[in-house]
Amino acid sequence: MTLRQFGIKFKKGEDDNLCSMKFSNGVLEIPPLTIQDLTEPFFRNLIAFEQYHKDCTNQFTTYASLMDSLISNTDDVAMLDHHGIIDSWLGNYEDVSLLFN
Repeated sequence: MTLRQFGIKFKKGEDDNLCSMKFSNGVLEIPPLTIQDLTEPFFRNLIAFEQYHKDCTNQFTTYASLMDSLISNTDDVAMLDHHGIIDSWLGNYEDVSLLFN
């Protein structure tokens, strides 16, 4: 199922902190994310860093996991792009979908 079918409403967040998500009155507010060629290795390194260091929080791992839950296919990416939450420089929605799945 796509995000539209679940009836979830989205809004582009104002904060630059990716972990500053808010849910209020049925609207999930997510800060914008620019996705480019180095985004995947950057994400992988941050997740590995959080997992390796015992004193580190898992904020980014949690963010990546949530995005994985929200993005199942290209329709989900298109909707997040439409709301200004995702700005992909990869060229197509399929590549963004694969990044999170």
